Amino acid sequence: MKKRFKKGFTLVELLVVIAILAILSTVAIVGYNSFTEKARISNDKGLVTQLNTLLQADEVTDGKAATPSDALAVVAENGFDVSKMTPTADDYHIVWNEETNRFVLLDENKVAVVEELSASAHKNWQFSSAYTPLVTGYSVRLNDNFEGTSLEVTSGLDVGNNTGIDVVYAGTAEVTIRTNNGDLTVNSGKVNHYGAAYYLSVATGASYNEFGTVIANVADIETIPEAEQAQWTKVASKDELALAFNNTEVTKIMLTADINADSTITKSNPNVFEVKGVKELNLNGFNISSEVEFETYETSNNVLINVTSGGDLTISGYGKISYKYNSANMGWSYLSAVVRAASSCKITVKDSVIIEHLGGTSMSYGIDIYGNSDVVIEGGAIFSTYIAIRFFVPHAGHLLTINAGLISGAKVDVWFHTGNGEASTDFIKIANGISFTVSEPDTEPGFIGSVRYYLD
Repeated sequence: MKKRFKKGFTLVELLVVIAILAILSTVAIVGYNSFTEKARISNDKGLVTQLNTLLQADEVTDGKAATPSDALAVVAENGFDVSKMTPTADDYHIVWNEETNRFVLLDENKVAVVEELSASAHKNWQFSSAYTPLVTGYSVRLNDNFEGTSLEVTSGLDVGNNTGIDVVYAGTAEVTIRTNNGDLTVNSGKVNHYGAAYYLSVATGASYNEFGTVIANVADIETIPEAEQAQWTKVASKDELALAFNNTEVTKIMLTADINADSTITKSNPNVFEVKGVKELNLNGFNISSEVEFETYETSNNVLINVTSGGDLTISGYGKISYKYNSANMGWSYLSAVVRAASSCKITVKDSVIIEHLGGTSMSYGIDIYGNSDVVIEGGAIFSTYIAIRFFVPHAGHLLTINAGLISGAKVDVWFHTGNGEASTDFIKIANGISFTVSEPDTEPGFIGSVRYYLD
């Protein structure tokens, strides 16, 4: 009897079937990817449309946003942080059109698919962690994680929440630049400035409009006349300044060079400079900068310029006093200040002096007053990454007089800190047009005493 064998597929037939299945699979995957990408694009379009609805509604009451930070603030009130948003579609971008006050969605070819771009490249703003224009000529609004202290730009710039960035404009167009402290130099073109800047320099042929605050125009600053310099003790180094501060016979000190006062702080020697007696320090166009390290984390307080009890210090002229510490362990038991005064002292800041504390987010002060001492601000700026001016133990009574200048703390500007809940009455005397915040930081212990305000 003959055996019957079923006929199977040949190798060629199997290969053909496999090829057909591979083609069908590829078509399915391509179709799926195309579908999901279209869904992402649709989602991005809906988001940008929603953001622009918020901007349009805000215009009715507040007008158009002047800077990208203003536009971000409007949508942030409704829970959107555009600076941290990345479109879900591949290689898509969200930018802001300064002319129309609208967010624009760009596709992978940098073509607008929602709203329109401005014909002037510098009026289109991207959101980035570095000054790297997406398209030549685009302006940049920096995200919070920018690393750097200075930038030279040829288009518009908004530093966002970053502080102390010096900006140099070297373009030819009329652009918007928003600073958050730091210096502004305009070498060419025209700048419309928003925000706050320390020193302004405008080159011949360049132009400038102010819509924010500038502490001083370098062209208007005067240094000590040579005929009067004989009355001053001249210092050009950290050691010379330390000796002059410590000498009770010296009353007037003038810088003749920038001073680097980098130091290692110890528990037994927590202050870089000790001021004894009555002094006037004129920066004379120079700067004092100090970055400190800690020998041990047992060090509780660190101060750049410490004014002992009964002493007075007036800081005048034109220049910066900058202080920064390197310690990841700064907390409630670690206090840091640029200038600190003990009891019965008076600290006066005048002219175009800049005092800035650039280290840390807790217990860091531009000026720290301990006891019944007073502060007079006649000009310049006091800045800190935490609190600009603190009065501690205010039950002793203080007077803060502000006639001009800028006071800016990232957490709060002025803090009256009793520390023990005792009642207190302190006075703030302010000139018309001066504004700042006085409050208790959310995370600080202690209390605010009663504070009385009155205008000149």
